[in-house]
Amino acid sequence: MKSIKKYWQLYLIVAIPTVYLLVFRYIPMLGNVIAFRTYLPGGSVFGQDWVGLRYFQMFIGDATFWQVFLNTLSIGIWTLIFTFPLPIIFALLLNEVKNRIFKKFIQTASYLPYFLSIVIIAGMILDFTSSNGFINNAIHFFGGTRILFMQDPKWFQPIYVISQVWQTLGWGSILYLAALTNIDDTLYEAAKMDGANRWQQMLHVTFFL
Repeated sequence: MKSIKKYWQLYLIVAIPTVYLLVFRYIPMLGNVIAFRTYLPGGSVFGQDWVGLRYFQMFIGDATFWQVFLNTLSIGIWTLIFTFPLPIIFALLLNEVKNRIFKKFIQTASYLPYFLSIVIIAGMILDFTSSNGFINNAIHFFGGTRILFMQDPKWFQPIYVISQVWQTLGWGSILYLAALTNIDDTLYEAAKMDGANRWQQMLHVTFFL
């Protein structure tokens, strides 16, 4: 108690985010019990009668369950394959840019999509992939046939993965780029004196250090 009275300002600072987490993150989790109970509009938010795993059995037993499951798994795998290594590669390449103005421009342009809401991102993608959008206009300009991206199910996963990469690439590269900027410049100078070109310096100094 003496410690609380003496350092009450610090405890107050800790208490505010703690209360926030409890009210908006943990207490709402109690509502998950509704997955095991029936729900009637106008009734209790925690449902009415206990039904156990009935809804889970209905979901798993549905004819489209495995299609939904495999589609979700496929999207997760492809997203991981592209969103994990690309920020590292982007950071490595950006670290090699010596023009500070151009480098700052590329950083800002790549970070910007991360700060846009998903609603704006979805709207931009709809505009880009529409029949008269930027992508179809470019395809038509080079003599191709316009593609109805949003009407063709096979394009959903590629569009989703590309949009994820576009939105998170710049932000995901921040930590890697910060680590790369801490590499001693003398190591590059030593590698250059030993005859290493730019790619060899990036490979042996930047990547494997």
